[in-house]
Amino acid sequence: MNNINEKNFKPLRALILVRRDAPEDEAGGIIIPDSVQAYGWRATVIRSGPKASDYKAGDVILFQKEYTILPVKDRTLALTEAEHVLAKLKAIGNVECIIPQNKFVLIDPYPMPIKVGGLFLADKSKPPPKTGRVKMAGTDCREVKIGMDIWFEGNVGVNCVEDGEGYKLIDESNVLAMRIGEE
Repeated sequence: MNNINEKNFKPLRALILVRRDAPEDEAGGIIIPDSVQAYGWRATVIRSGPKASDYKAGDVILFQKEYTILPVKDRTLALTEAEHVLAKLKAIGNVECIIPQNKFVLIDPYPMPIKVGGLFLADKSKPPPKTGRVKMAGTDCREVKIGMDIWFEGNVGVNCVEDGEGYKLIDESNVLAMRIGEE
């Protein structure tokens, strides 16, 4: 088993074999190491199992690291299930677009919580809910739709940048409420 590599490793079922991308510089030149990244990794698909046919060799994806197996010693290859893919990244013109997958939602967060009458009192034991507008939703989302104003858990998800704009990529289950009707 010492000679595992991308050429002799074939995923089964809905598993995907990926090559993890090197960490990118953040603002100020700081690199966030894998050991402290909160939610996801960026990778390129090498091959997928028969039940993960939506993911082809060469696709660039973001996936949840907590559901990942690193089968080789150098930790460059990873094996993950298709249901744990957060998004595909697709170049459209000069912009790398984030396309949510499965039950994940791309949110354009509002800078401050929306007040709906009365006062907003924060619970100091956990971050207050955040608000935003749904930019895109994965095909498995059942309640959340594009254009909805939503409230979501404040301490979850992946911060993403698309064409210089900041977004949040979260699981639909972290959406707490949505605005209905007109004000």
